[in-house]
Amino acid sequence: MHPAITSVTYETAERRHRHRDDIERLLDRASHLPATDRVLVEQVYRHGVPVVDIARLSGQPPRKLRRRLARLLKRMNSPLFAFLIRHGDQLPQPLRRTGELIVLEGHSLRRAVSLSEQSLHRVREHLRTLQTLAQL
Repeated sequence: MHPAITSVTYETAERRHRHRDDIERLLDRASHLPATDRVLVEQVYRHGVPVVDIARLSGQPPRKLRRRLARLLKRMNSPLFAFLIRHGDQLPQPLRRTGELIVLEGHSLRRAVSLSEQSLHRVREHLRTLQTLAQL
């Protein structure tokens, strides 16, 4: 066999393996999402259902679902998301709750304020603290 062909075949297999590992990591992280978000990620990445089919079944425009999925993936791939999964149970309850609401569940700052019954200033402080801890 020609050396260039062997090299290309190896690189393709290696790329497929990395892709499979990335998908498994995403599916593991999806378990920390709210149910509706988790189902979307699992349908697309575990079961291979096209976004167009999910959109048709849910009555939503495909573009809207693609954007939602892109935002979910960006959030799930963030260092802050990984930090909260690994160390969230070790954080003080108000700090952990802020992280869960904003990072894991994807709520806005204002929605997190109303759900956590904390001030906007306090929620912002918590978010800055979490971002600093995640960078360490």
